[in-house]
Amino acid sequence: MRPIAILTAVLGMAGLAAAGALALWVYPSSPASTDSDLRGAMANVGMLLDRSQQDLSSNPLARRSLPASAAARLDCIDCHVNNDPHRTLFGRDCQGCHTVDVWTVANFRHPSPRSENCVECHQAPPSHYMMHFRMMSQPMAGQPNAQVEQCFLCHQTDAWNNIRGVGWRKMH
Repeated sequence: MRPIAILTAVLGMAGLAAAGALALWVYPSSPASTDSDLRGAMANVGMLLDRSQQDLSSNPLARRSLPASAAARLDCIDCHVNNDPHRTLFGRDCQGCHTVDVWTVANFRHPSPRSENCVECHQAPPSHYMMHFRMMSQPMAGQPNAQVEQCFLCHQTDAWNNIRGVGWRKMH
C-alpha cells in the first residue's frame, strides 16, 4: 500500500475521511515524488490537528474531508492512541511538549536540569534495585548514600550514561 493510501486509510479508520478524500491526495507519479506528496498531505493533517488554529475553513482537507465539528476537536491521541511512546504517562496533551510544525520532536521541553523529580517520568533500570547499585553505581558516581529515586545526584539530563563528575560511561 502506498504512503498516501495509508494516510487516507488511517484518517478513514478514525472516522474522519469522507468518500471524496482520495481526490485530495493523488497517487505519486514516481517513487521520487512520494516523499514530497506525503509531506504535503501530512502538513494538511498537521494544520487540522493544530488546535490553536481557529479558522480551518480555508483548508481544503477540512472543508472536503472532515465534519466541521471533528476538525475543531481533534487531539493527537485520537489517531495515535496505539503509538504513544510515553505510555499515557503525560496524558492527552501532546501539544504541551510537541508541535505539528515539524513531524519530529522539535519542541520537546524537558524539565530543568536542576529538576529533582525524575521518577515522575522515568524508571530506574532493574540493576538499580539489585546489589549492583550499591557495589558499582554508588561508588563510581561518588555518591555512597544515594537512593535509587535520587537520579539527579549521579545522572545528567543530556544522557543517562553521562555521570556527574565522571563523564560518559557505558555500564551494560
